[in-house]
Amino acid sequence: MYRNLGDHEKARGLLASALKSDIENFGEGHPNVAIRRSNLANVYGDLGEHEKARNLLELALKSSIENFGEGHPTVAVDQSNLANVYGDLGEYEKARGLLELALESDIENFGEGHPTVAIDRSNLAIVYRNLGEHEKARGLLESALKSDIENFGESHPSVAIRQSILGTVYGRLDDYEKGRELCQKAWNTFMAIFGENHPHTKIAKSNLDGIIAEQKAGGKRG
Repeated sequence: MYRNLGDHEKARGLLASALKSDIENFGEGHPNVAIRRSNLANVYGDLGEHEKARNLLELALKSSIENFGEGHPTVAVDQSNLANVYGDLGEYEKARGLLELALESDIENFGEGHPTVAIDRSNLAIVYRNLGEHEKARGLLESALKSDIENFGESHPSVAIRQSILGTVYGRLDDYEKGRELCQKAWNTFMAIFGENHPHTKIAKSNLDGIIAEQKAGGKRG
């Protein structure tokens, strides 16, 4: 709750206490300890302390594999969380490897059309985008967007997130009209749901403005 309210220091303190208690009561290898580490790592990520987040998530992933096996959904969650931290640290190849494993696992466990699979595809697409593999990113995002529309409808925030990211990829591919259309739809959705001051709305507006600026500049990038 504190994390959702943006009070990350209080969240960190509580989770650190919970982690210490669970280690004392259950031992280092218990599943509860891995959960606490993962949750605490997410807060460290919010605070920009990515190295601490990485260390905790690497321990959590190792524990989950030992407790549940490679193909378990909990392992896929830990892989995805750790991959996102690797992405924050610029270690995109490590992030890609983990997200590919998580995506394969979640497809096997939940099926192609599950919302978790769409999230996996979107996260992996962001890594491909950062690696300059824009066609691969586009394919994954188009699949994720189609799935989210089928699961949630056109006006859902998850759909808008996919549209905004996909719009930036179309911009990288010099298809500015398509990119602008998708970013505009995303911004409209966020404005209607959250208003102009919400972080999602601001990010979508930034993406839209970027596409418009690139289009006016004839696609020239610095």
